[in-house]
Amino acid sequence: MSDRLVVCRPPCADFRRAWSPRVGLLTLSVAAALSAGWPMTGAAQSVTALRPIVVTATRTAQPVVNQISDVESLSSSVLRDRGLYDLSGALGGLSGIDLSSNGGPGATSTVLLRGASAGQTLTLVDGFRLSSVSLGQPTYEALPLMLTDRIEVLRGPASGLYGADAIGGVVQLFTPEIKPGTQIEAEAAFGGESTRRLAGALSGGNNSLLGSIRLSRESSDGFNATRPGYFGFNADADGYQRDGIVANLVVRPSARTEWRGVFLQNELDADYDDGAFAGAKVLSRVQVTGLTGETEMDDGTLLTLRLGRTTDRSESVSSFAGVYDSTQDQFSLRGTKVVSPGVEMQLGYEVLHQDLEASTYAPTVAPTRKVNSWLFSIGGREGAHIVQLTARRDDSDQYGTETHGSFSYGYALTHAWRVGGSWASGFRAPGFNDLYYPNYGRPGITPEKAKSLELGLYLDSRTRDKDGARAQGWHGKAVLYRNRVRDLIVYAADCPDPAPQFAFGCAANVNRATIQGLGLSLGNRDGALGWRINADFADPQDDTLGLRLPRRATRQLSVALDYDWRQFTFGADLKLVGSRYDDAGNARRLAGYALLNLSAQLKLAKSWRAFASVINAADRDYSTAAGFVPQGRLVMVGVRYNLR
Repeated sequence: MSDRLVVCRPPCADFRRAWSPRVGLLTLSVAAALSAGWPMTGAAQSVTALRPIVVTATRTAQPVVNQISDVESLSSSVLRDRGLYDLSGALGGLSGIDLSSNGGPGATSTVLLRGASAGQTLTLVDGFRLSSVSLGQPTYEALPLMLTDRIEVLRGPASGLYGADAIGGVVQLFTPEIKPGTQIEAEAAFGGESTRRLAGALSGGNNSLLGSIRLSRESSDGFNATRPGYFGFNADADGYQRDGIVANLVVRPSARTEWRGVFLQNELDADYDDGAFAGAKVLSRVQVTGLTGETEMDDGTLLTLRLGRTTDRSESVSSFAGVYDSTQDQFSLRGTKVVSPGVEMQLGYEVLHQDLEASTYAPTVAPTRKVNSWLFSIGGREGAHIVQLTARRDDSDQYGTETHGSFSYGYALTHAWRVGGSWASGFRAPGFNDLYYPNYGRPGITPEKAKSLELGLYLDSRTRDKDGARAQGWHGKAVLYRNRVRDLIVYAADCPDPAPQFAFGCAANVNRATIQGLGLSLGNRDGALGWRINADFADPQDDTLGLRLPRRATRQLSVALDYDWRQFTFGADLKLVGSRYDDAGNARRLAGYALLNLSAQLKLAKSWRAFASVINAADRDYSTAAGFVPQGRLVMVGVRYNLR
């Protein structure tokens, strides 16, 4: 493969013709310091008030126009108004994302960000890592979209900021922000397949003490999610139930110090087909318990402490029974210094301790690892120049030391247009299954590594109204990227280790991949009308096999439109996906497809809204994973109450 930056190969060039619709003592010391009431105004509030703000790209709140990064945000209004209830559906309309699902909203699903695998994308909830350390990837179907207030997606390697598992980028979920005053929310929706969705929330307080709690329940009788001929086929409906709770507490012991606590738990009980085994199901639970403290030591130095535990538990009740219980304990201490107006420097120390209890592992195996990390970054905007430099060193007692970083430079052509490029490196830590699973895992497996180049032209003239209404103005991008990954961890039929237990293959670092492409986006909101178009052309190649990486499309197009008319709001989302292959050998082809979702809202009174949504409005039959049936047409109607 040439070292040139190649946009993509055919059939990208003949897009029209070939389109196929289809994270002891030190903690106590810092806690005492935080409670002392140092100021909290400079670094945390140095952002431009009316421009769109994102956190994930730099780990501090910054206006989008001060960054050279391919980052996107989904606001609470978008998540609610579109009738979206599962994470994959919410992410599906964004640029550079391939989705794969073994059925409906409760089924196993994966999100492939910019051609990277699910394990190569880091998932965070309020800054805390959340994933299965056995699989080495998130359990997307168990993540709590109904408990989420905002989602940010950062595309491209980000190990210089976040460490392991950010080869493809970062997906971060944010729990609800609490504002002074009392707010009551309630929502009820009902639809086809006996689908029911209920949610309620209560929040309130004053500037010194704020609290909130949100509860949700989703259930459905479901549909038969497998096709005849699939090895686990069973002609029954595969339903699910998902229950969640999130509680937040904000304490400000003085006007300049803030503590924030979060507890989140989401449980999923989902049926699936396992042939003659009746009643096969997966019981999943994700949980986040975290504490964050912020204070400023002087007018421009912000100190942030983060301490928490996340768990991901999965139990399979089937002919392949097993229990996997992942725990990640996380501590970080990070200082942010404003070195000049608009430019910040960060220095941080983090500790990550990962444990796994697995019923299928040998009794003598107790998988665990500890990672100590140091982080440095500096960046921001000086006049028209935009620069960010990151460097991070991760020292693991299991896979050794990894040092990665990034550098980006951009230039603001006008107040809305900016251009720039970046270089970044990243890595993915091996999952515990790759290391310890009986007759497959090998302790010698090393991390996957990546290097990426990116060039981008960005447009953002949006401003936010002070009353919190949707941002008005233009936004768009044209981003060329090339990401080369080596030491990919794959199943090797001919294991390099001749031990007898690997007679049928093992985990090995053998493959290389080159993922390159072009992402285009343009959107605008002008008063009542808002629209967005995304077009993605990709060339995700397995260089070892000379074949396309599985379940990645070479081209996608998505269009979103919403319009306010008097008391009504109408929305439509159309996604066109080209053909993909289901397997690494490119033997099983998945046809392209078209997916149309519709939504509408009616304002009944000041605090009441009625709404309706239609998922897969054209009732198209397609596959994102061979042998599985997608969600058919699903009509939902409901009512929402919001009293502030």
